[in-house]
Amino acid sequence: MNKRKFIISTGAFLMLVMLATGYAAADAVYHAQEPPRITEEYRMKVLMPKTPETVATGAGQQPGAETP
Repeated sequence: MNKRKFIISTGAFLMLVMLATGYAAADAVYHAQEPPRITEEYRMKVLMPKTPETVATGAGQQPGAETP
């Protein structure tokens, strides 16, 4: 009886995992239709100019300073 209970519980667990995986895949396909939240234009105009300054500040250097 114990072996049967193990097989049933393992099967139920695997079925739930497969159900969750299918749901995640369907959700990914549905959300792939939406436009990106951060567009390429925004990234190039706003985020890219600030990146070297942010990295230099985080590294403890002055913005615009050359690294060895």
